[in-house]
This record gives sequence, C-alpha cells and structure tokens, in this order.
Amino acid sequence: MTKKKVKILAIVLSLVVVAVAALAVLICSRYSWFYSDEQHLERITERAEERFLGEGSEYTSLEVYPVYNEYEELQYALIELAPQGYMYVCINSQDLLEPFGGASMYIMSDDEPTPWSPYRMEERVGYDGVPIKGAYEPSFFVDENGEQIFYYESHFKVAGIENERRYILETYQGHIPAVKRGDKYLDLVDGALIEYYPSVYYYPTYATGLFAFVLFMGRDL
Repeated sequence: MTKKKVKILAIVLSLVVVAVAALAVLICSRYSWFYSDEQHLERITERAEERFLGEGSEYTSLEVYPVYNEYEELQYALIELAPQGYMYVCINSQDLLEPFGGASMYIMSDDEPTPWSPYRMEERVGYDGVPIKGAYEPSFFVDENGEQIFYYESHFKVAGIENERRYILETYQGHIPAVKRGDKYLDLVDGALIEYYPSVYYYPTYATGLFAFVLFMGRDL
C-alpha cells in the first residue's frame, strides 16, 4: 500500500472515530445519568427561565434549588418564582430518548404553578359517630374565618426553609415535601414529625403534597 493510500485511510478512520464519538455523545446526552448534579440544575434553570421569564411574563425572577429523594440522590428540583409561585421538577431517570417519542428529561409537577392547602390525615368517622378503624381522610386547615387555607409559595418557603437539604419522599399516596429532624422527617404539608423509611411505601396517615409527575401529559420543562 502506498504512503498516499495509507494517509487517506488514516484520515478516513479518524473521521469515522470522530463521527462515532460525536454520535455517542449525542445519544448519551439524552440520558439523565450523563449529567452531573450541577449540570442538571443549570439545565433546569435555563429551561425554567425560558419558560417562565419570557416577554410579558407575570414573574420577575426565579431560583432553582436541589431536592433529594429518600436515598440522598438528586431526583427533583424546586423552582421558586417571584413575586410568588413555585414548581417542582422531577429528573426523569427512565432510559427514553426524547427524539424518538420518549419522555422529557425534566417533568413538572403541574402545567402551571398552582396553590396548595395544608391538611392532616384524620380517622374517618362513620354515620354512628364511631371512628372507622384503619380509614383516614384529609382534614384541611382553615383560617380564623373558617375558610380553607391556600398557599401560593412552595411548602419549603412557607415553612421558612433556607439552608437545609430539601427532600421529596415517595409514598403510595403521593409525595411528601420534607426536611430532616434528627432521625425523623418534618412533613411540610401538616408540620408533623414522621418516621419514614424507603421500605415504608404505604402509610395512610402521611399528609402528602397533592402533586405528581406524570409522563406524556404536557408537563415537560
């Protein structure tokens, strides 16, 4: 083989290697594990600013905070909007590619920021006035006028959480916004200290945030 052919072959092989590497990066970049925690927060911030701070927006600024799951892994983010409003975001870990009909990497808890109401789970009472064992129902907090309380800020902001690690704990009933207090968690929906373990998935007395992260529902960030 002549030197010229060897040179051409080397160039072709180099181009193939570069193309394969570029394709690998392009494919991997569609998966959540490809990015560090810091990169996820940067990407969420960029998308949030584009979505919520566009021309004519009612919001003036925003802050994005990391939110961890029960395994101390970054799985969520909290977008605090000014002058008021919030949005939770789930980092989708499913191996689905966006260009091929898969879910977005970032799923919002709702289409738009919505208020929430604090409540506690109380034992349900039957028509005879006797509590029904094992049956619970939400009892929403009310103000001095007997009106149901609504908050337009996040559970964390309402509770005055600033420098603590934020958590969202998953249960069968829903998600619990929480912070740690020793070996327990402070449930920010009803303000109760709870014992929570990843294996305790069903516990009917937990007060959960009434939000969910649903794929393919137009909640892509």
